[in-house]
Amino acid sequence: MHAAGSQASKKPAQARRSGCAMALRNETLRRAFMAIIGTDRAPILRTMLTAPDLDPSAVRRQFSRRAASPGSADFLFAEVEARMLERLDPVRLAPRSVIDVGCGAGRGLLALKKRYPAAELIGLDSALAMVRAARVALAPPQQGFFARLRARGEQPVARIVAADARALPLADSSVDLVWSNLALHWFEAPERALAEFHRVARPGALLQFSFFGVDTLAEVRALGARIMHFHDLHDVGDLLGAAGFAEPVMDSERLQLSWSDAGAMLADLRALGGNALRGRSRGLLGRAHRDAWLRALESLRRSDGRLQLTVELVFGHAWCPQRKRRGDGLAPIGFVQRSSIGRYPRGQ
Repeated sequence: MHAAGSQASKKPAQARRSGCAMALRNETLRRAFMAIIGTDRAPILRTMLTAPDLDPSAVRRQFSRRAASPGSADFLFAEVEARMLERLDPVRLAPRSVIDVGCGAGRGLLALKKRYPAAELIGLDSALAMVRAARVALAPPQQGFFARLRARGEQPVARIVAADARALPLADSSVDLVWSNLALHWFEAPERALAEFHRVARPGALLQFSFFGVDTLAEVRALGARIMHFHDLHDVGDLLGAAGFAEPVMDSERLQLSWSDAGAMLADLRALGGNALRGRSRGLLGRAHRDAWLRALESLRRSDGRLQLTVELVFGHAWCPQRKRRGDGLAPIGFVQRSSIGRYPRGQ
């Protein structure tokens, strides 16, 4: 897999001619693609890329499978993590407690511990295999006699807990930084997850997150394939306000991923999550289904011989404002200046 930035736009006249040719080409490819996925013999083509009707138990199983065999798609999670950390650089935050929701095998927790060594870290994931992998990865080293002696007094980098983002096993107002990397689009009810993030956040806490945006896999969608519904950044921004967060900031970047081989592309798409549809096929899918997928993906090959897909990366952050209780017990949503709610270390 190769990643590159977006190409420069063409001149208007050239764009019109290219657009007509592209429309004809896409219509031909769409008909060919629909001829493949419209048969009862190829349900994998209707369901493999996940879809709006997500099955949470299937999502857990897919990520448990990825824990056993991460694959090259892990590079994307690392790349997005690095970009999220860059966005934290101008924020002077000294959190006492940090949670990583959808922590996976714990990569992000290592980076967060390096940045905030004094903070208590908790990683949460709904996939049990990921929870086990994170506990192993973050445990003190045990190889060698002296390493085991030193490890007796050491604590793991983070506490890892199996949990659903819609019902976090944490106390109200107990967290200073809520972190979530490429997880929000996997939540069946993102508004419930954001409400939970707000519940556990202390006044002045920061929420930092990323997810795949609506233009992700646009090339496959243009062929008429039914793929997962990715959230629009404006809709998520509205959900942040509805959940009670203040000063939400959303931005996006487009990443162009390319492959030389359709089989490698298919493997990486599976590694990114696979099929978690409620209506997916429950039986074993044979070679004919895979071959049909490969033929469909070959239609995306560019003039330079490579296959390309677009991934829209959406980044967001918001702050938890001070909570004020009225006489009737209600807590109105407040918007306060960021400088007054924790952009600087406590005590300054």
